Formats: sequence, structure tokens, C-alpha cells
Amino acid sequence: MPSASWAVSGIITASAVAVFSTYFPFWSDPTMGEVSPIIYQRASYQYQPDSLFDNTPLTYITDYILAGVMGAWVLSMGVSSNQMTKSEPDVQFRQKLLQQHIFRSRGLLLTYLISVTAGGLAHHYFTSVESRNTLLFRLLWTICVGTVTAASGWMGSIGTVWAKMDKQNRCASIPVIPEVFWVAFATVTTLIVALGGWSYQRPACDTFVAGITQFPSTFYVMALIWKGLPLLPLSTNYRCRGAFAWILNAPLLPLYPILISTGLQVGQINAILHACLCIAWSSQGSVLRTVAQAMAVEASPPPRSLPVKRKAF
Repeated sequence: MPSASWAVSGIITASAVAVFSTYFPFWSDPTMGEVSPIIYQRASYQYQPDSLFDNTPLTYITDYILAGVMGAWVLSMGVSSNQMTKSEPDVQFRQKLLQQHIFRSRGLLLTYLISVTAGGLAHHYFTSVESRNTLLFRLLWTICVGTVTAASGWMGSIGTVWAKMDKQNRCASIPVIPEVFWVAFATVTTLIVALGGWSYQRPACDTFVAGITQFPSTFYVMALIWKGLPLLPLSTNYRCRGAFAWILNAPLLPLYPILISTGLQVGQINAILHACLCIAWSSQGSVLRTVAQAMAVEASPPPRSLPVKRKAF
């Protein structure tokens, strides 16, 4: 299929996912519709006096801590230079895929870092309704939420690299979805964020709806971890845990209305959500780094005269 056709497919898919993401919070509300109509009230970046945006240290400090953790994961991605060697074309291609995997993994983790950094600054310094009805807040919050939708592009393109490796090794069980599809998909959903399509009187809800749009790329990566990459030394147990890592943040959507109904302070709720995100995103970072190490093993084969012994992760 030509690249233009894949781009159009990405746009169409993103449009359908956008509609689904807008209404799914109401369908998945465990309080049976008691909380979701209250918290998912449209704002379009025009906030009313009764809009709710927490400014307590418990919210923005945990945002900053989470940003620091993500920064550590970004820096941890990669392999040592002695693992990269020049060899025959097939090995060079695998090394190229390894570098693409590392670059895109860093890009995904960096979007997480940027999102919580922007969110922390917004919670820290925009303490009044008047300040939140400014262009500066809109720009900052668009960055916070837009990086959530943009993450789907990075995530999907990581899956593309993995699928390409399987295709090169003639053991593909999952089709290659080109990068242009994910770029088009992420561009559409991020544009919706910038235009205020997912702006609510509780700005925290923006991130939940934006996060729902990640499900196509999430399932693509999960499928490849579980059924793809057969030549990588990944144990069945690790594949199961690795696939599960990509949906650890999914329970936060139904958890949010439940936490609100308990009467907890907003700062406490946000701290709980940030702790869950730290576990989920760190699990993803661990998977990405482990896959990078396994790809490095495959991209740097020992001399043919030596027996090959692969370490299972």
C-alpha cells in the first residue's frame, strides 16, 4: 500500500478513535454515571469559576518526581559502543533497527517526561481561574496533554521497528504498519487537543481522554511482545509480563471516578494517580531497555567458529 494510503488510513483511524475516546469515559464509569457527567464538562480552554484545578504541593511535587524518574529512564536507554560492530549487510540492517528502537524508545519516554513537567508547572504556578484563562496556560496545558496523544505515534513506531525485524528475519506473524500511519494518527489526535476538543472544566480529565487514544498503538506493541520477535531471547514469562506492562495505566480511567466519590482531596487523588503512572511507565521503560539489550545480542553475533549461547531475559 502506498505511503499516502497509509497516511489516509491513519487519519481515518484517528478520527474514529477520537469519537470513541470522547464517549468511552462515560461508558466505563464504575459509578454508573453518577460522577462522569460532573467531571467531564466541556471547557474548550474557557474555564468557569467553579472549574477544579489543584495547586497543592502534593500534585506538582509528584509531577516533578515522576519527571525525574522518566529522565532517568531516558538516559538508561541504549547499549554500549562495543556492542555495535560493522559486519555483513544483514547484521548492519539489524543494528540500524536497534538504533531506531533506541531513538524511538527515548522519544516515547521523553513525551512522558515533557507531559508531567508541563503539568507540574501548570499546577504550581497557575493558581487562579484568571491565570488559567490565558494563552500561556493554554500553551502549557496543550503541551501537557498533546504529548500524551503524541506518545501513540512513538509507541506505534516502536512496534513498526519490531515488525520490520521479524519481516527481515522471515518470521513475521504480525504485519508491518508503516511509520507514516502512526505519524498521521498522532498528528490528528494532537491537533484535536490543540483546538480544545478535549478540554474540560477539570483539566486533569483532558489527559484521561487523550490517553484513551493510545489503545491502537498499545495493542500493536502488546501483540508484538507476546507473539512477535521470536528470534529474541525473551522467555515466555517475560513476554507475558512485558505485554502486561503496556496496560498498567488503563485502570486509572475507571479508578478516577471511584477516587473522587471517596471524598479524598484532589491532591491526594493526583498523588495516587502519579504513583500508578510511575509504576506503569517504569515498567514500559524496563521492557524497552530489555528488548534493546536482546536486539543488541542479535545484532552482534559471535564468530561462526564459536558456539552461540543466548541469554534469556
